[in-house]
Amino acid sequence: MLLVDDYPDAVEVWAAFLEAAGFATDTATTAHAALERVRANPPNAIVTDLILPDSSGIEVARLLQREPATAGIALVAVTGAVDRATIDMARSLFRVVLAKPCDPDELVRHLIQVLAVVPE
Repeated sequence: MLLVDDYPDAVEVWAAFLEAAGFATDTATTAHAALERVRANPPNAIVTDLILPDSSGIEVARLLQREPATAGIALVAVTGAVDRATIDMARSLFRVVLAKPCDPDELVRHLIQVLAVVPE
């Protein structure tokens, strides 16, 4: 699973929590870095903020869904974005859209559901 957020502390905290819940994680703090990681080693899921310094999580989702090798990756947005147009667009592209601050247990429940797996 790839975690993408422009705040390094946020990705560290989320990674630690998800790893403790049994998920293997990788992290990125920009859209560009995320796309590089995905193309090098496609994850089964991406949890991303929608607001990134070099692009948006929405643009990342659009790019990934256009490529056959990455179109099946489960996409989850965890965002502080509040405008209705952004949230509506995210809901059309992501399997799950959660608002920050997000309860970590809620994120785990959604990941288990979208991946249909039980962490080890």
